[in-house]
Amino acid sequence: MQHVELYYLIDKQLDELIDKASRIIAGSPSDDEIVDFYRHSAGVKRFLSHHVNHTGVQKFLKQVPELEYKGAGVFDSILSLPFLSSLRINTRISRREALEGIKEAHNVYATIFYLHQAEAV
Repeated sequence: MQHVELYYLIDKQLDELIDKASRIIAGSPSDDEIVDFYRHSAGVKRFLSHHVNHTGVQKFLKQVPELEYKGAGVFDSILSLPFLSSLRINTRISRREALEGIKEAHNVYATIFYLHQAEAV
């Protein structure tokens, strides 16, 4: 893949992911949208780690949350109450935790986007 094509592909992937995160943060997303974001994020993270050698980008990629959100059922909502939260299975995350992770990922990907833009100049 040529350098220019790779640059635009990386730019497009980051832009799409940042836009998706912004829409999720601003709205009331479905569980499917949250799951889709984390899948997309994992794919972009793998792609960037293989194709971008910038040490700053690699450093920030390590900060992208990798969470497995499977949706919040009624039982999960009940267990997210502070006095019952210790009963929740540790491998599952709450909807609130998933949305906080998306906010964090948004900020990290925005930083990576600007680093990528600055590298091209």
